[in-house]
Amino acid sequence: MGRKDLKPEDRAVIVHLYFKQGKTKTEICRETGYGEKAVRITIRNYEKHQTIKELPRSGRPRKSSGREDRTQVRLSLADRHLTSPPLRREWEESTGVQVSTRTVRRRLVDNGLKGCRARKKPLLTNKQRERRLAWAHAHKNWTRAQWQRVLFSDESKFDVGNHSGNSFVRTRPGEEWKPECIEP
Repeated sequence: MGRKDLKPEDRAVIVHLYFKQGKTKTEICRETGYGEKAVRITIRNYEKHQTIKELPRSGRPRKSSGREDRTQVRLSLADRHLTSPPLRREWEESTGVQVSTRTVRRRLVDNGLKGCRARKKPLLTNKQRERRLAWAHAHKNWTRAQWQRVLFSDESKFDVGNHSGNSFVRTRPGEEWKPECIEP
């Protein structure tokens, strides 16, 4: 889990309370509601560098910018069934960013798109959907006795399309039932 940075004005309050008013770190934590580690690091950085600005961090810089990440999200939403390798190739062609397929997956998850198996539902036309909804509305007030007179038969599986296995799709939370996210 990443660290949550304090805003410059929050750091200024901590520095003021510690150096100007002489309060202890524990008192500052109680008064401001910030964690002990955040207060300790803020005071240490101010003593060492005489600034409350955020300092550069170590670590490798990102290979892609926010704009390039948004391009990748658009590519993924245009064809939700794309897996990481073809998506990486398309992203590289459109932006010139050269990254691994693992980085592609991380960027998509950072932007709320996770990969999962598509839900399997019958392929219905709009007219069929309307008729099913009308039937449901017509029968929603039936009693138990009326439903006991109905005989439901078993279903059989018939593969009409060429998908016999599991289909992959990228979805945001709550989108798993959208028509573009299901496998007919």
